[in-house]
Amino acid sequence: MTVRFVPPYPPRQPRPVATWRGFFGERARTSVYGWSEWAFETDHIKRNILGFQVHVALDPAMVQHVLLDNAANYAKPDIVKGLLAPIIGRGLLTADGELWREQRRIVAATFSPAAVEAQRAMFVQAARMASASTWPPRRRGRQ
Repeated sequence: MTVRFVPPYPPRQPRPVATWRGFFGERARTSVYGWSEWAFETDHIKRNILGFQVHVALDPAMVQHVLLDNAANYAKPDIVKGLLAPIIGRGLLTADGELWREQRRIVAATFSPAAVEAQRAMFVQAARMASASTWPPRRRGRQ
């Protein structure tokens, strides 16, 4: 059995906060603050955001089913493409079909186990620096 990892900091709400709060304050700056404890306990989240049903697959098998095995069955909404494409171009987040497959092939090597391992020390250093400079020290008694 796989035990889900719940990052100990920042403090998390037990359930998702109101969608509108995601557009303001720290949660708008970094998505780390947006994940409730529930997000680490469930396989799937369905939220209504600005009138759109948004589904977030969290279970690894579900992610593989949606993003790899059956990607053609899960097209990105036109509003996502319309809002993001002018800002970030036509890539993994905005493309569908063959263009998406081409973009995925381009970045796949970057996320291979060997490539990720080669960058691990850099990520650890960056995380330590960020946590030391942006988060207040943990109070005693908190686990």
